[in-house]
Amino acid sequence: MVSSAAEAFVSLTALSSPSLPPSLLLFSFSGLDYSSREWQFEGYGFVPNTTSGATIVQIHSASHGATTIILRIYNGDMGYYSGELVDTDRYDKWFQVNLIHDVDGGKVTVFINGAQKFETHD
Repeated sequence: MVSSAAEAFVSLTALSSPSLPPSLLLFSFSGLDYSSREWQFEGYGFVPNTTSGATIVQIHSASHGATTIILRIYNGDMGYYSGELVDTDRYDKWFQVNLIHDVDGGKVTVFINGAQKFETHD
């Protein structure tokens, strides 16, 4: 488990312009106790159809391993890093990503544009 002395990292991919490549926003929660409770992360994304393999969101250093979740877009489809499909037809459209990590319950829930699309154990 991550202790209060450890660091948890969350990254969201953002675009300053639909014609530019994605840039990474990295949030570090140093000194916060990420070993319990629920944590919510929300952001907006846009991936141009000339892009493949864009990481949309990633959470590092949770209770069971280095990466809790990573969502990427290939060929317009958003997938979990194990290959499970999360959402489709994401190219050239703005979308909202909302992630809820229930550390105590050991699960991560993903919402796209307000609709629950995916849930997994951390």
